Amino acid sequence: MAEHVLVKAAMKTMHRIKLTGAVLLLLSAALPMSSCSHFEDAEGNRVTVAEGEPVPEGVQKVVTYNYAFEDFDAAEAADWLLPAAFLWPLLVVGLLWRWSQGPVAVMLRLAEPVLLVGSAYLIAALVAWGERPEAGAYVAFAALAIYAGAAVWEDVRCVRAWWQDRRSGLPPQASPTAAA
Repeated sequence: MAEHVLVKAAMKTMHRIKLTGAVLLLLSAALPMSSCSHFEDAEGNRVTVAEGEPVPEGVQKVVTYNYAFEDFDAAEAADWLLPAAFLWPLLVVGLLWRWSQGPVAVMLRLAEPVLLVGSAYLIAALVAWGERPEAGAYVAFAALAIYAGAAVWEDVRCVRAWWQDRRSGLPPQASPTAAA
């Protein structure tokens, strides 16, 4: 019985860590994902400067930052995948907070890896549009890693508790982990 209390405490901690990852992912959407740079003269015309050459007098380096939602068009159905990539973790964390056991929890836990890969793919595509990644990309990938690590840890704990309950012969409703 004491082990089940530890399982519940560990699951609550992992839930909070997942929530932290979800919030960081959402906040990363406000940061620049990538950047591009080029050189311009005083009139605003692009100037080509070869790598290693000195920059000519009167020419400035111009850096353009790319943000996640700068090209978002609400009328385009495919563009709604982008907000979903940043928002789904908050929804899943909330639903798992409410339903930590049962078929809803199982479906959500099975969907998490697919959603994580989808979010990582979309964020990587955003970063690929620029020359180099910026703060938003680093925060987003760190948030996904935090969320994924906590999700795996939480899932392993749930499976272990379920397996112990099954081996002890407890029906699911009588299990101390049923209310976890």
